[in-house]
Amino acid sequence: GGDPNQQREGETIVKGGYRVYWRRWLMLLYMSVLNLLSDWTCYSVAPISVMTSEAFGNINPESLVTIFLGANAVASVCEPVILSRLGLRKTVVFGSLLLMVGSIVKSGGVPFIMESNLEKGQGEWRVYLGFFLVGLSQPLYQCTPALLSASWFPEKERTMATGVALN
Repeated sequence: GGDPNQQREGETIVKGGYRVYWRRWLMLLYMSVLNLLSDWTCYSVAPISVMTSEAFGNINPESLVTIFLGANAVASVCEPVILSRLGLRKTVVFGSLLLMVGSIVKSGGVPFIMESNLEKGQGEWRVYLGFFLVGLSQPLYQCTPALLSASWFPEKERTMATGVALN
């Protein structure tokens, strides 16, 4: 029981009688961090292309960015379908899972599951695969901040929330 109009701990009632919860800021932080991490992956190798080639061997940093952006384009086309089937939360979680797996793969793997060293001239495919997976992940949280803002934020906070989520 209880009065449905009664304000509960951790929530605010805004104009129009809508309830907004403090957790919306936590989700906004998650989206912002996911966007920051995926952008770091994409754009981190271009300024240090010589060092990347020296460290990993036969890796073309321009190709890494191209693979990332190609995967990103494919996932951007699929994102509306994934979002409509999974919903906002599961889409963002799926995207963050792809980001995590891609980051682990491109960093050399996990001991006992995948050999964890990336020696020069061996395992370059891991770096390419990792960039591809991170590229697939990005639209799943980069194309959703407007929906997050519209669903979880009052009208006066939506523009700010969308901008923060996109960094």
